[in-house]
Amino acid sequence: MEEMGRRDFLKWMGLTGIGLATSSCCLAGSLERIGRHAVTGSPTGSWSGGSIPSPQAGLVLPVNQSTAVWAECWLFKGSFSERNLITSHPTQRGKLIFVKTPLEHFKISPPMSQPYSNGVASSATTRPILLPTYPAQYTLLVFHQNARGWVVEMQTIRFRTTGYPFNQYFMSGGKKVYADQVIQLARCKPYENRSFKFHRTFYPGHALMQAFGY
Repeated sequence: MEEMGRRDFLKWMGLTGIGLATSSCCLAGSLERIGRHAVTGSPTGSWSGGSIPSPQAGLVLPVNQSTAVWAECWLFKGSFSERNLITSHPTQRGKLIFVKTPLEHFKISPPMSQPYSNGVASSATTRPILLPTYPAQYTLLVFHQNARGWVVEMQTIRFRTTGYPFNQYFMSGGKKVYADQVIQLARCKPYENRSFKFHRTFYPGHALMQAFGY
């Protein structure tokens, strides 16, 4: 995993009911020793104190490090390609639908979108996912979007959980943040003039989310 410098900061967005307050208390001593490293969490994506869950089987951390780019994600159980997941709407021309029902749908804000109270900007954001503790295959479909909601990049990430809480880690400020899986999303620029092809039809980036009904 890529190592960040000691002056880098991470902002973490958590899930409701996964022990953000408890984990924050447990990490208090560690954070004091780390010095410049900061870990925060929020169930809703708004700014608040807290932390990511402690290392555990099934914990997945997708990490967004792209400035001014939002990562809208759909999580599916199983291993799929884009062609297996997306198809044309059977009755509405120009519309697209998902073939499979996603387990989760969420968006990860870009770093530096919301600085710390002392004015220091974060350099990465994540949204922890808690999956079953037994090993299984998953697919994460990611639409990277600029501030106007236009898609600038698309990713299909296939991964398998291991059931081991210390399988991978992400470095920040000299601290290892452990999880079952750490997924570093593609680094993207918020360029606007992009198009994407589905079933021999090209969709411009500014209209792609509308084609899915978002």
